[in-house]
Amino acid sequence: MTWNELVRQAAALAKAPQSRTLPATQAKRVLVAAFVTIAEDVLHGGRVVIPGFGVFYRRRHAARRVRNPATKEPMTVPETTGVGFRCSRTIKR
Repeated sequence: MTWNELVRQAAALAKAPQSRTLPATQAKRVLVAAFVTIAEDVLHGGRVVIPGFGVFYRRRHAARRVRNPATKEPMTVPETTGVGFRCSRTIKR
């Protein structure tokens, strides 16, 4: 699903007053705000739990020794962090 398809689908599912669909521009603003909020919270070490969907969290990747394939020299890759996601039981089924 592309970004535009996601926006259209969200706009169709969200009902505005008087049984009209939400305009795509407003649906896009809501989706952007949700993703920015999730990203900022995870960046600062928080966990974002969305019931029925899953949990976003910050994941630590330990430093490790690797070998440079071009020179065959051992080198150290520093510790990094990334985003982890664990889906809910509902999604797994």
